Amino acid sequence: MIHPEIFEILLWFAVFVAASVLSSPLRLQSRLAAVQQESAKNRDQPPVIYTPWRLLLGPPSRPAIVLFLTFAASTLLFPLLPEALHPSGDHVRAWNLFWTAVLLFNATEGVSRLYYQSRSALYPIPDLLFSILRFFFVSGSALMVFSFVLQVNVSPILTSTAIFSAAVGLAVKELLVDLLDGLIMHLSRSVVPGDWIALEKLEGEVLATSWHETRIRTTDGFIYVVPNTQIARAVVHNMTWPDPVRRHSLFFNVAFGESPREVETALVEAALNHPEVRTSPAPDAYPFEYKESSVVYRLRFWSPTYFDRGKLQGIISRNVWYQFKRRRIEIPLPVSGHAVFSLLGRERRMEDRLPVVEQLSRSDFVNRLLTDGEGRPLITSEQLAEFTGQLRKRIFGPGEVIFRQGDVGEYGLIVLSGRLACEVRHEGGGQTVVHEEGPGGLVGEISLITGLHRTATISAVEETEALEVNRDSLALLFEYNPEIPGIISELASARAARSLGELEKMQAEKDAEAALSIRPENILKRLLKFSRWQRTPRGIGS
Repeated sequence: MIHPEIFEILLWFAVFVAASVLSSPLRLQSRLAAVQQESAKNRDQPPVIYTPWRLLLGPPSRPAIVLFLTFAASTLLFPLLPEALHPSGDHVRAWNLFWTAVLLFNATEGVSRLYYQSRSALYPIPDLLFSILRFFFVSGSALMVFSFVLQVNVSPILTSTAIFSAAVGLAVKELLVDLLDGLIMHLSRSVVPGDWIALEKLEGEVLATSWHETRIRTTDGFIYVVPNTQIARAVVHNMTWPDPVRRHSLFFNVAFGESPREVETALVEAALNHPEVRTSPAPDAYPFEYKESSVVYRLRFWSPTYFDRGKLQGIISRNVWYQFKRRRIEIPLPVSGHAVFSLLGRERRMEDRLPVVEQLSRSDFVNRLLTDGEGRPLITSEQLAEFTGQLRKRIFGPGEVIFRQGDVGEYGLIVLSGRLACEVRHEGGGQTVVHEEGPGGLVGEISLITGLHRTATISAVEETEALEVNRDSLALLFEYNPEIPGIISELASARAARSLGELEKMQAEKDAEAALSIRPENILKRLLKFSRWQRTPRGIGS
């Protein structure tokens, strides 16, 4: 026959396991709510609202079920057992008092969490601190039950516990230091999950903090486990608290002969071309240092992604190269055999490219706009060469914004290579890609011809070379053949109607003005008038 004390231990253990299993859904829901509330508090976000039962019933569910199962066992099971296996009355009373104390503590937790949620406030006690409080309360309750109910002298237990704690403390001194540092970190909230921190040579996002360690994931996906002591004793740069906006600095070498104003403008425009760069505070640039063969300029700008700055700064450095290329700003090269060889190779690659006139003659621009219905050219090869000579070649990098919707347009572009995306932005913040233009495409002509503001935002999908068309070069093209203004007016009218059709919530007067401006006959009149005005200085016409 089984020993009564062993049977009693097995009975209480079975009650505890059954209560744990039955209460696990409620406790998991409550735990999830606590973790999400803690995360919202760490990120200074509004509290997450949950149904009251998740907060109120989760914490006290296990002790409540333990007490219920104990009562059921006492009522239904004990009468069926032999007298020798009946648990002692003092043991049952001690068991019930202990779990009643735990029930009161956990119920207080549930009520307090529900109270703070009803006030739309975050729970003030960190999860780690609450776990420590729970541990001491449960331990104290157990000792009091042993002392006052079971009449057990707990002094030897406390003495042996103190001696054991001292011995363990000496053996695991570093672990205890980590524990205290972790507790201080939780109380001060200097480092919490979700923060991006820089710790000596390590930068990354804090995934979790425990009593002993902190887990950090870098931007490359590597996970590091750092003892809390190392974090507590180091100078930590928190890159996301109280907000993630930080200032970047990039440095560029420029030749001595370049205008500072032109260089500074190019640098600022390169930064503003990226959507993550803040316009307030605005980017700025200035000469930072003079070297033997160059002037060093500093570009400063603000963004909310400083913690992942490598890619952003690389894209802006690329934008600077394209800005310098378009503005013919010289970047000095070191005079070495390798540099000279690379430069000569670059020049050879440039020479291998087709001449601009030949590129243009083979493009859709000539085939669509400078050819009649039977495929005959409307201008001669000499006229095409003269027209091309009036155009300025420009190069744009991937992602660069060339035209912005709503800006005043003073020139258009003929695409030589690459692709441009034309997008219409709605007033409500939506965005619709209208179409893309490849080699031979003409963009920006609507504002140039009609006088309207830009009806679409145009950006480079990939590295794109284009020819800049202004009023002078357009007027020269119209002089070659009277059919050309009509063809371009039809193209501009159709494209403007398509772009304006995508716009929503435009003001009535702007709508009416735009509708009149994009009619083919009005565009043609404007083109003819514009062409005659441009011809006057050349001595053609009255």
